[in-house]
Parts: sequence; C-alpha cells; structure tokens
Amino acid sequence: MPNRQEEGLYDEVQQTVKQLVNDRLLLAKMEATEKLSIISGKVIIAVLAGVLLFFALLFISLMAGYFFSQVFESFFAGFGLVAAFYVLLLLILLAFLKAPLQRSIENGIISTLFASDDNND
Repeated sequence: MPNRQEEGLYDEVQQTVKQLVNDRLLLAKMEATEKLSIISGKVIIAVLAGVLLFFALLFISLMAGYFFSQVFESFFAGFGLVAAFYVLLLLILLAFLKAPLQRSIENGIISTLFASDDNND
C-alpha cells in the first residue's frame, strides 16, 4: 500500500506530465499559427502585386493596341496583333514553363512550412 509521500510524488509527476503535454500542444499551435501567418502574408502580397501587374499590363496592352491600330490603320489588326502576342505567350508558358513554375511554387510553400526559426524572412 503506497504511503502519503508516494501518492504526493505520483500526483506531482502526473501534474508535470499533464503540463508538459499542454505546453507541447500550445507550442504546436503557435508554430502552426506562425507558419500560417507567414504564408498568408506572402499570399496577400502576391495577390496585390498580381492585381497591380494586371492593371499595368492591361493599360500597356491598350496603348499597344491603339498604337498598332494607327500603324496598320485598322483597329482589328492592331488589337489582333496584341491578342496574338498574348496567345503566343500563353502557349510558350504552357509548353515550356508550366512544370518548372509549378515546382518552384511547391518548393516555396514547402520551404516556408518547414523553415527553421533561425532563417525566417
């Protein structure tokens, strides 16, 4: 039969183990939250940059379309040339850059998720 001192030691060890488990869970939650906030920040910056780039390309494309319309004296030919350029760009992207671009995005996400605390951006 255990005596009072052994019961007290058992309760103390039990409380220590519970606290350790709770601390480990809290640490895991905090690390997950940190990683999520880093990824969210990068995504928000990328979306904002993408929107700004979209509008810049839109207005540059309109300018190019009007310029080539004056050169060829035809709106159809001017804007058609700009559209053909974008279709050609899309085909090049799909043919040659799809896999490397996808891999670099995957690697960026993985490196962010598993980055050590020493080398955060």
